[in-house]
Amino acid sequence: MFWKESFLSTSCIGGVWKTATIKSSAVNGAERIYTIEIPVGEGGTITAVRLVDKYGNTAGEKSENILKSAGNSFLMKMTVYLQEGMVS
Repeated sequence: MFWKESFLSTSCIGGVWKTATIKSSAVNGAERIYTIEIPVGEGGTITAVRLVDKYGNTAGEKSENILKSAGNSFLMKMTVYLQEGMVS
């Protein structure tokens, strides 16, 4: 498999990148589906989500506009296509 579990997921809340946790991942045909948990803590607007490797290289990034309430965790699913030419 090309994708390594060493990938980390991060999210941008209020202009500051926060580290999230990949709770699960699955392969469905040509898709890799990640379930990401943004931890309990401050609230704010999630403006972007990105996958970053352990060396700090960004593998992918997507703009978002999601309101996260303070004191609640947040689950998000991210689909990454494993074939060239497919975009999510």
